[in-house]
Amino acid sequence: MNHDLITVPIRDFCKLSGISRTQTYRMLDRGLIDSVKIDDMRLIVIDSYHRLLERSRVPPKPNAAD
Repeated sequence: MNHDLITVPIRDFCKLSGISRTQTYRMLDRGLIDSVKIDDMRLIVIDSYHRLLERSRVPPKPNAAD
């Protein structure tokens, strides 16, 4: 059984990612990350954040000495 986090509340997502609450809601509004709503609680889908990181990855600059 996989015990990795699947979803987290927005408050915890902000703490884990270092992204502000305002920026998190902007990313949600733009469809950059996914969420689910259960009753009145909104949860961020961690897998969607990992996909965003992969899409946003900046390759390292080549070494000028090479």
